[in-house]
Amino acid sequence: RAFEPFFTTKPFGQNAGLGLSTVHGIVTQNGGRVDLASEPGRGTIVRVLLPLLRPSPTAGAPGEAPTAGHAPRRRTLLLVEDEPEVLALLRRRLEAEGYGVLAASSGEEALERDASVPGGADLLVTDVMMPGMGGHALAAAFRARRPGAAVLFMSGYADARLGGEEGARFLQKPFTFEAFLREVREA
Repeated sequence: RAFEPFFTTKPFGQNAGLGLSTVHGIVTQNGGRVDLASEPGRGTIVRVLLPLLRPSPTAGAPGEAPTAGHAPRRRTLLLVEDEPEVLALLRRRLEAEGYGVLAASSGEEALERDASVPGGADLLVTDVMMPGMGGHALAAAFRARRPGAAVLFMSGYADARLGGEEGARFLQKPFTFEAFLREVREA
């Protein structure tokens, strides 16, 4: 039952969350598996096994959007996620695909990073629910600087889409890397 949402062996009222449930969902959606071994008094070992990832031969050129009669250019993304592990993983994957990535763990930091780079980002990819400035407020501030800029929201909360901007893209967590990259390319 360890992978069930909100399952815990802790006393009632103590931290019960979605940790292992979320991990299990992400790993299995990506063709992997999670092994769990627990022994009273000795601890717990969680092993995440993922398949080797090979680039798709049908994928478009990395970081590029086709434009008629113009040479494609490298795209820069402003990636905002308050979970350090998720931020690092998405950043590595985007960079491996050829994107320039300005990574930030908060809305305030994201605006500073964007302002520090000439021309700024082409696309904002942001978590919706974050401490401090949330994703919707960040998107409004980002678009005030860059009218018409693309925004991709992502969230693990089912109701996070509420309050979103008209025409903005939304990706429900957990998601596969393929779905994530498809949304980024389309945005």
